[in-house]
Amino acid sequence: MPLGRLTAGVLQLLGLAGLIVCIALMIGILAGRAWIGVAVGDGFTTVETTISDGLAGIDEATARLTDGRAALGQLLDDLGPLPSTSPIPAAVAARITQVVDAAGPARDRFVEARSQAQAAVGYLQLVSRVAPGVEAPTGISDALTNAGDRLARIDSALVTLRGAARATAGDVAAAATGMRDAVSNAADSAAGLRTEVDRLRTRVGDVRTSVDRVLWISAGALLLVVGYVALLNLLVIWLARRGRRAAAVGHGPAVLEATPRP
Repeated sequence: MPLGRLTAGVLQLLGLAGLIVCIALMIGILAGRAWIGVAVGDGFTTVETTISDGLAGIDEATARLTDGRAALGQLLDDLGPLPSTSPIPAAVAARITQVVDAAGPARDRFVEARSQAQAAVGYLQLVSRVAPGVEAPTGISDALTNAGDRLARIDSALVTLRGAARATAGDVAAAATGMRDAVSNAADSAAGLRTEVDRLRTRVGDVRTSVDRVLWISAGALLLVVGYVALLNLLVIWLARRGRRAAAVGHGPAVLEATPRP
């Protein structure tokens, strides 16, 4: 059906404007997808780095705890020949100081590694709010709780060992035995925590892939909708041009009939 020139012109203008808007939206969707992808990727990179640092910290803490356990064994060997009621010799007191000083950095490294693991779990819980189905490994919470309990026992054993250094050989032997047990349990807890944190790292990698896939699917769906609207605008432009041509052809014979013959 022929369209008036004004109507066809308005339709063509509207279709062209709609097409420009659709192109701008497509560019915006792609740019937004890229920006969100970079932001999310940086977040996951941060948490993966945190986990890697946590694993390194656990390994270092485990090594230091193992060394501390050996030092406590040597201390107990030194105390073996002494009567339980005898005062502490200067050499044994110096060894106690060395053991306590060595246990401090191991304990601090373990605390740091545990905090890094907790930060990674917190980030994964934050992601779960926007990505349903994302959950941390079930054993990580128990491992963190267990590690906290072992740290508390180490702190208590350190206080007891420091106090026993001013008492008798028997008191020091009892405190050193308790400290050795606490360190052994902490080393075992560190090994279990490392296993769970390693699982957490694998889980974070899976979640990152899943989130990236969801972002691409969402962007693709939006692009399809905008592309469909763009096609409709192209159809409007085409119909408007066709209507103008039909109107021009319709006016042609009328002009010829109105022209007088010579």
